[in-house]
Amino acid sequence: MPLGAFRINTLAKTSAVVVGPFTEAIRTPISLLAGGGANISTTESKFGGSSAYFDASGDSINCNKPLLPTTGDFTIEYWLNQTTLAANRDHWQQYASGVTGRATGYTSQTTGVVNFFVDPDVTIASTDTISAGVWHHIAMQRNGTTFELFLDGVSQGTATSSTSVYQGGNFIIGLGPWSDAYGYMDEFRISNIARYSSGFTPSTTAFTHDQYTELLLHADGTNDLTTFVDDTGDRERVGLSAIGNAQISTTQSKFGTSSIIFDGTGDGINCNKPLLPATADWTVEMWVYPTSIVGLDYFFTQYSLGASGRTGMYHTSGGNIGLFINGGISYTTTGTISANTWQHLAWVRNGSTFKTYINGSEDPTSGTASPSIQQIASIVGKINSSGGTDDFIGHMDEIRVSDTARYTSGFSVPTERFVSDENTLLLIHGVGTGGSTFFLDDNSSARAPMSIRPIGNTSISTTQSKFGGTSASLDGTGDYFIIKDEGNKFDFGTGDFTIEWFQYLTALDRFAIDFRAGSSALTKILIYSYPADGTADDLYFYNTANRITALNCISANTWQHIVVQRESGVTRLFVDGAQVGSDYADTNSYAHTEMRIWHNSIGAENYTPPGYIDEFRVSSVARYTGTSYTVPTQPFKNDENTIMLMHADGTVGQTDFLDDNSAFFQ
Repeated sequence: MPLGAFRINTLAKTSAVVVGPFTEAIRTPISLLAGGGANISTTESKFGGSSAYFDASGDSINCNKPLLPTTGDFTIEYWLNQTTLAANRDHWQQYASGVTGRATGYTSQTTGVVNFFVDPDVTIASTDTISAGVWHHIAMQRNGTTFELFLDGVSQGTATSSTSVYQGGNFIIGLGPWSDAYGYMDEFRISNIARYSSGFTPSTTAFTHDQYTELLLHADGTNDLTTFVDDTGDRERVGLSAIGNAQISTTQSKFGTSSIIFDGTGDGINCNKPLLPATADWTVEMWVYPTSIVGLDYFFTQYSLGASGRTGMYHTSGGNIGLFINGGISYTTTGTISANTWQHLAWVRNGSTFKTYINGSEDPTSGTASPSIQQIASIVGKINSSGGTDDFIGHMDEIRVSDTARYTSGFSVPTERFVSDENTLLLIHGVGTGGSTFFLDDNSSARAPMSIRPIGNTSISTTQSKFGGTSASLDGTGDYFIIKDEGNKFDFGTGDFTIEWFQYLTALDRFAIDFRAGSSALTKILIYSYPADGTADDLYFYNTANRITALNCISANTWQHIVVQRESGVTRLFVDGAQVGSDYADTNSYAHTEMRIWHNSIGAENYTPPGYIDEFRVSSVARYTGTSYTVPTQPFKNDENTIMLMHADGTVGQTDFLDDNSAFFQ
């Protein structure tokens, strides 16, 4: 049976990325690859509750490309907490031994002097020094021909040079020509401008991405994770860390294929900062699926025992929903929730009025007062970060905190994932791989991400890569992806669409991109390869019958770009920039509920070959014009036409795959 395979995209036509008359896609997230034992640590943190830890034995974060320009302006800045000063310790490098333009930053042995070096004539040593076990802000920048080093906002000296920075090596954090980094780094940012013209006061909050940012690493996450994410969003991302056994689960889902599960014995998610303001308006909302309602369990808190203004949102043993704010608010709803079903809950502060909504209905019980909420870190799923036994049991999805009263009367509950906007303070989608403790605050206003679920042994690999140093590895023994449609995004109707990806088969074996969800119809797409002549090098477009047949076009042991596209009522197949097979006059109105990549949803033949996938994109436009095009030479960028975009970036063995919903710069 034909099978369908993989990624869809929505860019503008041809290789140019056109996002609209006033919108420009800033950049593609940098693929960050942890090496050695580099990991997230909650032992030390400047902001967000965690940082990146390097143990002086080969730990690194590889950006898989040079980030410093040849001759243009730049700023490298970060917070450093070095464990000891016993040896030279490298901070970063874009470097190869003996080459002109090699660049690095490091700390001198025993002295605590910070050094900025660009061969052959930039050598700046700080006059001030760092101390072991203390957070220091370091900035190194180029402004025209002036190179400058700052320590804790104070200029440490300049050098004048017209040298060209070496472009033959990747930018790597934690490694260099001396000794490997030893300690913690936080808020590592590279910019394409010189941000500082004189001494300055270092930021007292985490950085926010802007149009000048080339890399922004917050190093937020759960202790010991090796997943590092480049932030391309448009507000400060909340650093989330798992408490107890809180994790992604595929047992239940409101949207997509996963949610967050809490077992009631100490599980939670620490936001590492207060999200509810003391006296201003707010909304807390979420979808909940309690598996047990036998006691008083908390959904969301800013709470320490005995503190003034401590705040908690909870359910009673009878399923009533409660709101408690020390200093004036304490009530439970007349309405109730039930176990083992999804329900939407919202708590709203509007001035001095507090209301609760269950499945969009305003409960008649409310409260009126003007309490000042305790400013302590917000916790999801339990009463506080350590103590307390009244922890939520069940699943949550689409957890959103806003700085406005979103609801003032009854409303229709959301039918798809939230999209971050100017009022969003926190947005957790609960997407990911079962068992993962990697939680991400979605700070992009572009679109909600889709949940990409890997099956079998599907994981990140550095063995092959088209872009970014990594790809998705599928071993041919039942590995594939499932992406459930959320909000009818895969319903192309009669309009244009593009489905495209890069693949590297290690053996010629049948594969499929299947939108049929187990039921064949004219309105459901299948793209597959099949050994019609004994070798699985033939490509087909199928909807109840083969509509396009392209023989002898699929190869093994090489990267190929495959495109399925409808443009103005004509569907075509392309391989490596050239049309294969004939035109198909296509007036079908396509409607899909899921997409499977390298898997057949019908029949015993699974179409799960061995190989690699990179840059998988689905789009709501025809990206290419006519019968040929130039194959993309860079990773795709998210834009207003993108439905789904998977770069397959990450650390070796990682099973978390992200849909890139990066923000657009307005």
